[in-house]
Amino acid sequence: MLRKKTNGVARRPRTDSILSQISEKSVDRRSFLRGSGLTIGGLAAVGAMGGTVTAASAQTAADSAIETVKSVCTHCSVGCTIIAEVDNGVWVGQEPGWDSPFSLGGHCAKGAAVREHAHGERRLKYPMKKENGEWKRISWETAIEEIGDGLMKIREESGPDSVYWLGSAKFTNEVSYMFRKFAGYWGTNNVDHQARICHSTTVAGVANTWGYGAMTNSYNDIHNSKAILVIGGNPAEAHPVSLLHIMKAKEQSNAPLIVCDPRFTRTAAHADEYVRIRRHGPQCG
Repeated sequence: MLRKKTNGVARRPRTDSILSQISEKSVDRRSFLRGSGLTIGGLAAVGAMGGTVTAASAQTAADSAIETVKSVCTHCSVGCTIIAEVDNGVWVGQEPGWDSPFSLGGHCAKGAAVREHAHGERRLKYPMKKENGEWKRISWETAIEEIGDGLMKIREESGPDSVYWLGSAKFTNEVSYMFRKFAGYWGTNNVDHQARICHSTTVAGVANTWGYGAMTNSYNDIHNSKAILVIGGNPAEAHPVSLLHIMKAKEQSNAPLIVCDPRFTRTAAHADEYVRIRRHGPQCG
């Protein structure tokens, strides 16, 4: 049974109910019914006399109407639809796009929190520096000077190739261009990108298997599948939007889902057939 969490302090109700009093001692059916009738009659009397029940009032509407704006999630390349709720130019809420052919009306954990990037209470809005174990606010000028002086010291002592410049999949084309130029201005070619680290292995595998180093099908092709085989993948946690398309194929085309994995994952919980592969650990000499 699920119980509502409290503050940890055990509290008894101000007045014990008739049922709790009856449960403390053994009673027969006639006594139980008599006590229950008294309780129901008392509640009816309170309702008839008004008691402490107050009339409900409708909530007044806000002065400004909430505007909905259809947008696209910026977290990854899927392009899920987001319906932003805007109040006086401020993004106050969001809903998934129920008619989106990509996200099928769903959100992943990152997409559900995309509004927090700009308007979240935990969003960092100014430079912070940890001193003696505590974060303290510093000015932009101080942050730029300290970081710049630290980088120049490293460059003078160890050379420009001692710094590894790592880009981001969240960069726009313009920011990527400027980031590469900045690394060159710094004096090094040690500039890399998150996508190469993430997808270099998949590009090699898919290219050798299918002759093309990227996805060969769209999400909508999954809907027409006659059977779906997942080996070593866990889209329920790693890519929940793609799992929506798999579940749609199960419903629309009655496609059986077969999952092969050493672990019984959340994806395996949806499978029609789960095949557990024996995992071999390191050999001990």
